[in-house]
Amino acid sequence: MQFATPKLSKTCIVVWALLSSLNARAGDPAPVKYEGDVFKLSTDVTGFTDLNRTKNADGTVKEYRAPTTSTFIVTGEEKIKDGEYTFWVRIKCLGSTDFFDMCLGGNASASSDGDVRENNTYSVNFREKASKDNPPNTLSSINSVRQAWTFGTLVVPFKFRTTDHSITGDATIGAYLGRTWYLAGATFTPILSAGISQIAVSNPQDNTKTDTRTGFTVAPGLIWTIKENFQIGALVGWDYIGSNGEQPWKYNGKTWLSFAIGYQFVK
Repeated sequence: MQFATPKLSKTCIVVWALLSSLNARAGDPAPVKYEGDVFKLSTDVTGFTDLNRTKNADGTVKEYRAPTTSTFIVTGEEKIKDGEYTFWVRIKCLGSTDFFDMCLGGNASASSDGDVRENNTYSVNFREKASKDNPPNTLSSINSVRQAWTFGTLVVPFKFRTTDHSITGDATIGAYLGRTWYLAGATFTPILSAGISQIAVSNPQDNTKTDTRTGFTVAPGLIWTIKENFQIGALVGWDYIGSNGEQPWKYNGKTWLSFAIGYQFVK
């Protein structure tokens, strides 16, 4: 296998330093914002109350049941204490049998007077740190799967070139957009990314030397995160540097792969 390590241009060094500075100043991670996230239940969950806080005959607040595979979106949140929130949610569908939150299937669980209603808004308590002894009227990762849009910075340190099975250090810094599934302390995120790459190419006047050119890179991929900061990732991508009359770059538009275990592709 060949290893080629390009000299980084001043632009790349400045961008890298800026990102490092932002990370250094970040301090404690920002609090999670759940508004706009979608949840789908894996079991029945009680504890939903309507906005009027309807009372039972004995004067207690009536709690409604959301049946298994019900899907809802978080429209508001209020922190109760560390790790616990009150959510306001709009029910998208009851007992959907289709893929996640498309709500195309029929009801998988019979509806009753004690069930939530589609398109109505309710409040429910949510606990971040889930355990098997969580009460059945509390939402958590034990009884639901959460889905949310995510975006940020992506760094690719090396690339495996499929055309000749070489490994190159044509580093890429860019941005990504993805949709994250949260399940029992782990996340699974399909992403689409785009960014700039610093690419080593042969000097047309002297084959013993290399020049560094800036290229454009696109790469879809999958990121699996365990325990918040340990990542397993895979990307497939393509680099483009165009042509300026010189000999075409042999990897232009050709497929590359990149894998990581422990290293964080996304920030």
